[in-house]
Amino acid sequence: MDNKAIAGLLYETADLLEIDGQDPFRIRSYRNAAQAIENLSQQVSELVSEPKKLLEVPGKPAGNLQGGATHAPR
Repeated sequence: MDNKAIAGLLYETADLLEIDGQDPFRIRSYRNAAQAIENLSQQVSELVSEPKKLLEVPGKPAGNLQGGATHAPR
């Protein structure tokens, strides 16, 4: 799956959350993640094998990429 497809899924998820009246901060997070992925010069599929490079993705809090939850699930 390429970056455009991943970003599209994130935008679609944000739209569905918005339609459902969910938390605006969560919606914005999905859109910010989609935009960050769209702006990457490398494909996410290449970055996944190098966790340190994932931490360098702009616009994404490092805590969310380290596998640990930063807040309680809803």
